[in-house]
Amino acid sequence: MGYTHILTIHEDGIRDAKTGAGFDPEYVQSVGLGVLKLCLEPAFGKNADDSFRITWCDIKNMAACLNWVADVHHTEDHIFLWAGNGLRGLPDLTTDELRKALGRVCKSSM
Repeated sequence: MGYTHILTIHEDGIRDAKTGAGFDPEYVQSVGLGVLKLCLEPAFGKNADDSFRITWCDIKNMAACLNWVADVHHTEDHIFLWAGNGLRGLPDLTTDELRKALGRVCKSSM
């Protein structure tokens, strides 16, 4: 099976992609190329302390519309949580972020 890439895309960045004649080719090109680059040809940036994987891609006028979250091998187990306007792996959350998110989830299920 290999790896599965987990990505998110913000709806407001692709809302106008559907036209009366189908899908706008510019959106199709932008989303498709963004997915391929984020998954198969990741770029890396550098800050004062470290280098980091660039995990976002703009779609037309929407900055960071497409976001790479992780790649997971079929033999692995991972838990992801939507918190702070993004899908993140459990190890990437601070204790405070996790506590807040779990508090909201528990309240909404009661």
